[in-house]
Amino acid sequence: MTTGYLVKQENSSKQDGQDISQVIENSNYKKVGNISFPFTYVLSVQSTAGSQSFTVDVKEVKLNEGVTKEDFK
Repeated sequence: MTTGYLVKQENSSKQDGQDISQVIENSNYKKVGNISFPFTYVLSVQSTAGSQSFTVDVKEVKLNEGVTKEDFK
């Protein structure tokens, strides 16, 4: 099944002469209103100095709660 969801992002950069690689993996998509959001992100960073990885679990997504058309005038 093809969903079109973004499941992985890879970025490379150089800081202070070191190559840094960053990977973000998105999963656990849930619908909020009519929009699907990833509720789990795994972020991995690798460099010559070492590597780190951590997981972010989103508990709740609110869309424009408390915002009215008047706020944009």
